[in-house]
Amino acid sequence: MEAIPSKYQLIVILLYTITALFALFSNVFTIVVLLMAKKTSPVLSKYLITLSVSDIIMATFSMPFSYTIFMYGKWLFHPAFCPVVLSIHVFSVFVSIYILIAIGIDRYYAIVRPLDRQNWLKNFPRITIAIICMSGLCLSLTTYYNSKAVKFTHNNRTHYDCRETWDNSSGRVYTIVMFCVTFAVPVAVLVFVYSRMAYAVCHREFSQNLSNHLKRQKIQVIRLLIIVVIAFILCWTGIQTFSLIVWLFPNILKFNTRAKYYGYVISYLLLHWISMFHSTVNPIVYSFFSDNFRSDLKSASKRLWLNKRLLVRFGPNSGSKSSQTSQKTLYTNISLRSDQKDGIVDDPIKDNLL
Repeated sequence: MEAIPSKYQLIVILLYTITALFALFSNVFTIVVLLMAKKTSPVLSKYLITLSVSDIIMATFSMPFSYTIFMYGKWLFHPAFCPVVLSIHVFSVFVSIYILIAIGIDRYYAIVRPLDRQNWLKNFPRITIAIICMSGLCLSLTTYYNSKAVKFTHNNRTHYDCRETWDNSSGRVYTIVMFCVTFAVPVAVLVFVYSRMAYAVCHREFSQNLSNHLKRQKIQVIRLLIIVVIAFILCWTGIQTFSLIVWLFPNILKFNTRAKYYGYVISYLLLHWISMFHSTVNPIVYSFFSDNFRSDLKSASKRLWLNKRLLVRFGPNSGSKSSQTSQKTLYTNISLRSDQKDGIVDDPIKDNLL
């Protein structure tokens, strides 16, 4: 019944475990830095933190469970947990993708139309995030109420298969809608907004005193924008297309040899892993490729080092007024010197670009 021979199962388990742990810790690290951020735009920080939270949910509640269905050919956990895992997967995918769109549109206004005050995503980021999360919750509830662990018997033993319970016609409609909502539309929007941004960065004429600065930023910005779109398309095209084909042409699931069945399972696991890997790409692309994030990372590290230094110098129980005043003065002076050294100053052009 197992889809993958036992000698290869450890490889799959290690691959998914390492991916999940890396996604978890890299996104937690990103959230910590963004919460202490001085340079990164506060609006952009809110979207990036939400994106990281969504990726953490994916790494914690979806990644460790979903691949086992295909690897072992059965559901290994409690039957009631099946619809929870499937619905959480839909929720985290939807939120992650539409936060990417919100970031793209926000950056579009910042670069292409920086003086437009009608940027709703910038003025009301919390409301935007709430709308995205509520929409993802509604979509995930649809999956929850149409999923369950179905009993089946193999070698006189009862097992469970965790799957959606749509009939053929409803399943096709649902799959097409999901393909459009979570892939086709996001790709179209991302390609449009990032293409417009790349064009604006390359062709907009700025004042003479800013031209040298912009020349240094053009290559980095365009590279970042290209990576954003390519990473999304590469990670999600395979599994989205695979799922669509399986629902539209169910006869391809009729295997007349064991080799074809293995090919189907391995193909799915590979494409599924690539889509899960996108959770680890987001912190790198949106955070570590940004000069602003690197400045915030340096600043946060120095502040943590400073807190430790103050604790050693003054002690944990230094509560006198003179001690607190000296501590505050030292902290302020060192923080100012660190910020100036790291270049943490207001730069609206660079902030808009990155």
